[in-house]
Amino acid sequence: MEGYGRRMYKQDFLRFLRMSHSSCDETSNHIKKIMRVYPDLETARFDELNEKYISLSVQIHNFIEYVKNNWRT
Repeated sequence: MEGYGRRMYKQDFLRFLRMSHSSCDETSNHIKKIMRVYPDLETARFDELNEKYISLSVQIHNFIEYVKNNWRT
């Protein structure tokens, strides 16, 4: 993980995690757009992929909260 080296600096690490979270959400939105623009594509695969990104987004959010509340400065 690119930002892992920043873990020694709490605020920098949190900034990296927030960017990662935003990128994850952006990718999920792109998947939804593809499904709307190309309705003839196999939606089951895109639905599965989108669910994985939603799950990842929740995990990143929970990790951000953990770092904010428990990480040593």
